Amino acid sequence: AKPAPAIIAAPPAPAPKPAATPPPITEPEALALLEKFTTAYRAGDLRELMRLFTRDATNNRGGRTEIAYDYQELFDDSDARELLLTPNGWLQGETSATVLARFEARVSLAGRWRAGRSEGDIRFDLAREDGVLRIKAIRHEER
Repeated sequence: AKPAPAIIAAPPAPAPKPAATPPPITEPEALALLEKFTTAYRAGDLRELMRLFTRDATNNRGGRTEIAYDYQELFDDSDARELLLTPNGWLQGETSATVLARFEARVSLAGRWRAGRSEGDIRFDLAREDGVLRIKAIRHEER
């Protein structure tokens, strides 16, 4: 009788690594993102401003297309812009964060500041996309 062939077991497959949980969003990191937002707003730099939003970002009117349209219209119609954000709330989630703030915006048309200013409350919902902190939603309400 022939001996039975030896069965060679395959080495065990490595256990799948759990998806890495992104680090929590810190308040200083969030405030740095808002500083980039106000800088791009002041400069009228639509490309830089839109880089700060997630691919599925939303605003009061819709998604990225509406966000880009609204800011492009503002930038095209103005010579200069100022935006002052005063954060007054911070909400931390596992993978998200929200900054609540008061805003004051001034816009210059044809070299003259528009009479009055717009002011109100603004909310930035933040999340990481491809490891980078971005704005997932922006909602504002004028007073």
